[in-house]
Amino acid sequence: MKKSFWLSAAFIPLLVLCGCAVFTGGRPTPVVFTAMGCGPYNPAAESALERFIGVDNELATSSFMVHCGDIVTGRNKDWPESQYVRVANILSHENRIPTFVVPGDNEWNDQDDPDRHWGYWMKHFFEFESKWQLPPPWRDRQSGRRILPSS
Repeated sequence: MKKSFWLSAAFIPLLVLCGCAVFTGGRPTPVVFTAMGCGPYNPAAESALERFIGVDNELATSSFMVHCGDIVTGRNKDWPESQYVRVANILSHENRIPTFVVPGDNEWNDQDDPDRHWGYWMKHFFEFESKWQLPPPWRDRQSGRRILPSS
């Protein structure tokens, strides 16, 4: 009994060390990406975003880009569809970096007609990343998720 206890006591730390070597083997590869949100809210910010995307593409350090929502200001409660089109074009035109867009409250439920504006968002930004050729793990989506968020 004592012999098996001491064998187990010696063997368990060895397994732990081997497990750590497997999990910590090699240097991790950093994930570099660009994140932005809240805008562009005016023509000057649109121009700045176009320049930023151009520089980000020249540097080519980001694996992907994420816009975290609020593509329009919440001050206007009835944005025209043309503004959604404008921002979608800015985020995709001459942009080689795969870009994901997350809905914000300004372009959807802060609007006077949230259903109409959600329709604009779905039309111009849902699966926005499909504009780029992405390997399967990048484009996989969780099953069973609702497309229309609850208000």
